Amino acid sequence: MTLLIRVPFTLLRRSQRWSTTAARPYSVMEKPHILALQPGDKSGIHSAFAPIIEKHFTIISNDEFTKDKQRWADKVQAVFVWCAVPKLNRDLLQALPNLKAVINGGVGVDHLDIPLISSFGVKVTSTPNLVNNATADLGMTLLLASARKVIQGLVVDQDALFEALSTGLIHAAALDVTYPEPLPRDHPLLKLDNVLILPHMGSHTYQTTQVMVERMVANALAILNGQPPLDEVKASK
Repeated sequence: MTLLIRVPFTLLRRSQRWSTTAARPYSVMEKPHILALQPGDKSGIHSAFAPIIEKHFTIISNDEFTKDKQRWADKVQAVFVWCAVPKLNRDLLQALPNLKAVINGGVGVDHLDIPLISSFGVKVTSTPNLVNNATADLGMTLLLASARKVIQGLVVDQDALFEALSTGLIHAAALDVTYPEPLPRDHPLLKLDNVLILPHMGSHTYQTTQVMVERMVANALAILNGQPPLDEVKASK
C-alpha cells in the first residue's frame, strides 16, 4: 500500500529556500585596508605581531601599492608608519582619496609633516608613554657603558658634542638617538673611540613592541569608526 502525502506547493518552495539559504556561506564584511611596510620586512613591524594587525585590517604593503597604485589607492583608509616609513609627502596624500588616519608607531613625529597631513583632513596619532620602561633600562645600560650621561638626538648639538669629546671636556657619551638616522658613514662621531652609538633600539623589546602595535590598532579603529583616538597628535598653532 502506498501512502501519498500532499505537501502544499508554497510550503515546498519555502522549504527549498530555507535549504538553499542554509547551504550558502555567510558573507564576511571586508576589513579596512591599511598601507604599511610588509611585517617582517627590513624596518617593518616584526612578523610576530602581524596577526594583531591582520585581525582588524587588510595590509597593503608598500611594494604592492607602488606596483599598482590604481588598484589600491581608493581602498587605503590608514597608513601605519614604522621607523619613519612609508614617507608621507604631498604626492602620497593626494594619491589616497579615502585616507583618514596616519598611525605612527613611536613617540617622535619629527618625520611627519603634521600641518600638511592635517590639511588633507587626516588625523595623526602616536604611541606615547609606552616605551618609558624599555628606554629607561637602556638608558641605564648606556650610562654604565659610557660612565657619563646619555645624550639624545636634537637635545644636543652633535658638532659641539664631537668637539667636547675630542678635547676631553666630556669623557665619553652614549647615544641611542642621532640626527639624522642613521648617521652618514663619514660622520665625525663615528671616528671617536669614546662614543657608543646604537641604532635607536631603546624600545625594541617584545613586550614594548606588542603594546605599541596594539595601541596603533586601537587608534586606527577609533578614527575609522568616527571616535576620538587615544593619542591624537595635532599641528602646533
